[in-house]
Amino acid sequence: MNRKMPAEELHTDLPKKLAEIDPSITTEYLENITLNKERNIKKIARKIYNIRQKRGIFFRKNLFGDPAWDIILDLYIAEEDEKEISITSACVAAGVPTSTGLRWITILIQNGYVDRHDDPADARRSYLRLTATARDSLEALLSQFSED
Repeated sequence: MNRKMPAEELHTDLPKKLAEIDPSITTEYLENITLNKERNIKKIARKIYNIRQKRGIFFRKNLFGDPAWDIILDLYIAEEDEKEISITSACVAAGVPTSTGLRWITILIQNGYVDRHDDPADARRSYLRLTATARDSLEALLSQFSED
């Protein structure tokens, strides 16, 4: 009998089914593969961000511009480093004037990619963070660069 499994059932039964096929495939082995892939994605994000920041060494500084992308990468890396990113910091990371950075941050918020939250210690400051949608989309894109 050839029965299709719902995705959730397949996901939970997959380690058991793989172990039946090949006993060397353990849950720990599968967890390590997932962990290594996540680390690789984070390394790729950091490398792309660093290369983008160094473009000004080789080309005229204002030749390229993609502030939204730079802000998303900066927030993703900051999340990994467990750092809060202020609006001002995000503008600096994007390499654009504050007014341009604010415009792009507003667009990212309106499109559901970034959340803004106030600093509880200082009402004058706000922090930014990626939404789950942005994080998932970025990881899906960066996984395309993975060597696996």
